[in-house]
Amino acid sequence: MLDWKVFVVRQWMHERTVHHAVGELEKIRRTMQALAQADRVQKVATYDGPQLDRDRAERHATARQARQNLLAQLDLSDGAPTPCANEAP
Repeated sequence: MLDWKVFVVRQWMHERTVHHAVGELEKIRRTMQALAQADRVQKVATYDGPQLDRDRAERHATARQARQNLLAQLDLSDGAPTPCANEAP
C-alpha cells in the first residue's frame, strides 16, 4: 500500500561542498560587477506612496463607520428583550 502523504512531504537531502559554495560566490561576484558598471542604466520600479496612503485611510474610515453603524444597531436592539418562541404571550 502506498501512502501518498508520505511521498508528498518527503524532504530530499542535498549535499553541498565547498566547490558549490565557490561557484555561488562567483555568480555573486559577476552580478556585482555587472551592477557596478557606470554606463548601464538601472531600472527602478516606483509606486505612488501618497495615493496608497490615501486609499488605505479611506478604506479604514469606511470600515470604522460600518463598525460604528453596526454597534449602534446592536445597542438599539439591546433595549428590548427578544421574545422566545417557546413562551406563550
